[in-house]
Amino acid sequence: MFISDDFNLEPPHRAAVFAGCRFEVSAFEPALFDQMNIMRPPEIAGAVGKRQAEFLAGRYLVQRGLAQLGVPEQSVGTGAHRQPLWPPDVSGAITHADGVAVVLMSSQPTALVGVDVETVLDADMAATVAPQVLSNSEKELLQAATGSALETLTAVFSAKETLFKALFPLVGRYFGFEAAILNATPEQRRISLALTQDLSPGAPRGRVFDIAWRLHDGQVLTWLVEP
Repeated sequence: MFISDDFNLEPPHRAAVFAGCRFEVSAFEPALFDQMNIMRPPEIAGAVGKRQAEFLAGRYLVQRGLAQLGVPEQSVGTGAHRQPLWPPDVSGAITHADGVAVVLMSSQPTALVGVDVETVLDADMAATVAPQVLSNSEKELLQAATGSALETLTAVFSAKETLFKALFPLVGRYFGFEAAILNATPEQRRISLALTQDLSPGAPRGRVFDIAWRLHDGQVLTWLVEP
């Protein structure tokens, strides 16, 4: 079975759908796109099986979410930067990692929506990721945090990914991890990030975003919904 263990999470304020599923990459076959009535774009059809499986699981959740919002069934396309092209009355974000896919959707089309899921980093991966994600001042804040250092580092990495997804529709371009830094010591359920540069009129330097996070079955899940 390709899709298993559908689950729903409590949607944050201003969101209407927060759902996930587990999927088996080994059970993927191209015929599932037709069976599940999900369009397979040309760029996905030419991708490796793992990428196709991730796309299919994400769009399966989108299909469920649109039905829950009462939006007519339709394909959610992919932009030039692999971002979902949402219907006019919807904003949202999709994420997947290690056989888990999650979608967060809002019926407020101008909302900034981001979500990310990451398997908790092991010590070797943490040593590689930390210099890419954290400045020296952020490393000091991370050291002051309570709880598992590996879980907290994973959460900060994931929070920056969530912020990127939320801001990309507003900014329209890629930006690096250094564009947002920890604004305070990470907490058990919240990570505060401040922009270090002007990304757009709606995302000026100094704007602070509070990213929620939690552990879910051995993975870190982060999310954001902002006006």
